[in-house]
Amino acid sequence: MNDRSGFTLIEVIAALVVFAVGVVIATNLTEALARGMEHAAARSEAVSVAEHALDSLSAVPYDELPVGETETHEYRIQGRTFLRVDEVVQVGPRLRQIQVEVAPENGGTPRFEGVGYVVAPW
Repeated sequence: MNDRSGFTLIEVIAALVVFAVGVVIATNLTEALARGMEHAAARSEAVSVAEHALDSLSAVPYDELPVGETETHEYRIQGRTFLRVDEVVQVGPRLRQIQVEVAPENGGTPRFEGVGYVVAPW
């Protein structure tokens, strides 16, 4: 009677292949999650930059806002160069719109556009 217990070479190889496939899938998932987190962090910082600019420009008196001029500022976010573009537009006799956009210098994402308004005093 042949009473050998254990695994055959084929079973061991099959188990190693299944394990290797699992490790590759887990590695790819980890890399995708890390890229997603970096993108989210960059977007969060871009939103913060834009909101700070909107708050600052909204505090400027109505008569001192430069209508029609575009100002560009450069920022480093997550190791990439982003541009913040500010523009003030006259949208009514007593209403000015402040537009702020923060986007990567070479285009793409993440990007954020914010709008605020300043009303002339009565």
